[in-house]
Formats: sequence, C-alpha cells, structure tokens
Amino acid sequence: MIGKSDLIEAESGQLYPVEYKRGSRGEWDNDELQVCAQALCLEEMTGQKITTGYVYYAHSHQRQLVEISEELRAKTQATIEAVTTLLETGIMPKAIYSKRCQGCSLYSRCLPQAIDKVGRYQEAV
Repeated sequence: MIGKSDLIEAESGQLYPVEYKRGSRGEWDNDELQVCAQALCLEEMTGQKITTGYVYYAHSHQRQLVEISEELRAKTQATIEAVTTLLETGIMPKAIYSKRCQGCSLYSRCLPQAIDKVGRYQEAV
C-alpha cells in the first residue's frame, strides 16, 4: 500500500494521522478507513501503536475523532485485501446500485441501475 498522509501530528510522543476533506462528514465509513490505513502504515514504519486519528472537514471546520479499534482495523485490512485481489485478477465486482451512487463521479460509466435492468431482462427471456 502506498499513499501520502495529509498531516501526521505528534503529542507527547504519540503520533496520529489527520486526513483533510473538503466537504462535510458523509454517511459512510470510507474516511475512517483511510485514516486507519494511514495508521497501519505509521505503525509499520515506527513500531508504535496508533490508537487515534482525525478527519478534518473543511465545510464544518471541525475535526472528527477516529478511534483505531480492532473492528476498524479488520474492516480496513479486508478492504485492502479486496483491492489487492481486484488488482491481481482484474475481475471487477458486479455493480450494486445504492444511495451512494448518486454522488459518484463515475456513475455515468458504471450505470449500476442499467446493468441490473439488463440482468433482469435477460432472466425473463
């Protein structure tokens, strides 16, 4: 995994990642997954356990605390493994339409509703 952290801060010897986002807090956990991935990288680089991080939302000018829990670590690791598998095999998962699709910049290329409709049509034929 590679990437650049927006900011790494230290307080009393404890490091923590801070991710900057332009908008406001969303409904999903992708921001927390990103902070956790940064924490995992910091742990590997420093040997120090990272227990917290933050997401700063420019819209609200607020920092959101991210607890780097075992559950979040497991979700992050599962996401990393899924992306690794996708890159190694080239097999894309089937598009599943959800509320999240409405704001996606790739919606016009993905068209999850159209794919679902074609699938239902083919089953009927």
